[in-house]
Amino acid sequence: MATEQGPLFPVQEPIAAEGSMLVTPLWRSWLRNLRQEVARTPQALPVAPGLTGTGSLPVTSIDGGALTAGLFAISWSLAILTAAAGRSVQVTWAWVDGGVNRSYVAAILDGSVASNAQVNEQLLIYSDAASPITYAIAYVGAAGMTYTFRPVLQAVSLS
Repeated sequence: MATEQGPLFPVQEPIAAEGSMLVTPLWRSWLRNLRQEVARTPQALPVAPGLTGTGSLPVTSIDGGALTAGLFAISWSLAILTAAAGRSVQVTWAWVDGGVNRSYVAAILDGSVASNAQVNEQLLIYSDAASPITYAIAYVGAAGMTYTFRPVLQAVSLS
């Protein structure tokens, strides 16, 4: 199904009709469509900087729970900085979609090799308005391993 696009920026068109203070129909149409075009534009949302951890992280909101309902892209990297045999980490994401609690549990990352990493991991989710999108990190094993976690949340299409 094709969607109708608004007019291109009417730079050559005068804003007001000659002899009138009224905005021309072309400019009215462009200004009316501007809000919708901006709302459809993907945008990165502010997120805490990368985290370095040596243990589990409790459930943490990535967005503060004050988002408008819509489609969001979650991306992250999880990498081992200091390896330790018998240790591992795992990220769990949770959100609310249509009043239903949803979650995604990423693969376990083996902490015994310093070069192990999950990079460019991505989810595309729909989240209800004012429902937090959260993550938690499970750390398995005794102390000794260090990891870094870098989450990013992007609004793809807001309702």
